[in-house]
Amino acid sequence: MSPPAREQTARFFWRTGSLLLVAACVLLAFGLSETAHRRATIALSSLEQRTRAANETQKLLRGVMDAQAAQRGFLLSGHADEGGLYNDSVDEVGRSLKALSAHFDEDPAAQGLMPLLTHSLQQTLSELKATMARFDAVGQQSWRGVAFADIDMAPMDTIRQAATALFEIESGRISDEREQVLRTLQFSRIGIALLVLLGGLALISALRLVHGVDAARQRHARDLLAERDRLERDVTWRTAELTELTSHLQSAREDER
Repeated sequence: MSPPAREQTARFFWRTGSLLLVAACVLLAFGLSETAHRRATIALSSLEQRTRAANETQKLLRGVMDAQAAQRGFLLSGHADEGGLYNDSVDEVGRSLKALSAHFDEDPAAQGLMPLLTHSLQQTLSELKATMARFDAVGQQSWRGVAFADIDMAPMDTIRQAATALFEIESGRISDEREQVLRTLQFSRIGIALLVLLGGLALISALRLVHGVDAARQRHARDLLAERDRLERDVTWRTAELTELTSHLQSAREDER
């Protein structure tokens, strides 16, 4: 294979490789973007669930305190509205406990907390219910003794401690998953930037190669044109020289005659 042919073949393979590299960079950037999007979506979904669970712990504590406040208000006033608020608060506590139980069902970090929280809640709500029943039994005449009867605060302290521990667990995980989302997005951004840079360099290389091939073709065309002109001049000069030589020989023959 001649040197020009080898050079042309090398340029062809180099140009093809550059274009394939550009295509590979585009595909990798797309794949990296999709992977980052999928991971971020999963992390955001988990983050949303954990945020709801953390909020449920606060709702549960608020519900227990609202139930206690509504019970005291009912004992002091005897109004049915206070009894309705008490029932609503108890229902809210039940919904929050159900949501937390479903969320922490198979969580090793909460295995000891959820049974403790459930038991303390049941004990506290049972005491509140029993107090309401005692109030109904003794009537308005002895309401002060019922309203200000000694209440065991240990279960409520346990509820507060367990709910706070669950809240702190989820808060730590929320912070970690936020960092994970930020790292995923940052990694994706850096990776895509590098791939775009690499693809751009490959594209520039391919364009320069194409430009070099075009320039080489133009130079070759100019060289061919110059060679043709030179050959035409040589032919013209040699034709003139031969014509002159022929004329000289013809003159010499005429002189000899």
